[in-house]
Amino acid sequence: MQIFKVYFKLLILLTVVIGMFFGLQFLSERRRGAPVPMIASTSITTITETGAPVIRANVEVRNNGGKGYVVVTAKATAGSETWEKTIDLFMRQRTTHILQFFFDDPDIADKNPEFDFHTHPFFRN
Repeated sequence: MQIFKVYFKLLILLTVVIGMFFGLQFLSERRRGAPVPMIASTSITTITETGAPVIRANVEVRNNGGKGYVVVTAKATAGSETWEKTIDLFMRQRTTHILQFFFDDPDIADKNPEFDFHTHPFFRN
């Protein structure tokens, strides 16, 4: 009966140690994973103090994944014309950045463009 108790305690201890090992390995894999960026919020402002109007697009980007490089694109479309700006940045895990895109083409403010924002991880080949 005594030997049964010893084996039972060893089995429980071994189960706990193996569970901790795989749990820590899972957490470290999550930390090393690719970034998972998302657009959290956007705002558009027209600046007219400089003479020609400039459109400023503020984009809040949140990374819900691991650390790494992220690509954020702002695209303005008015009719058949398109203006596109891109920013690459390094983001740590669970951080948020506010980016500003400036569209300074003299005709863009008069055309009242629609804006579209995208983000994705930057993968090198």
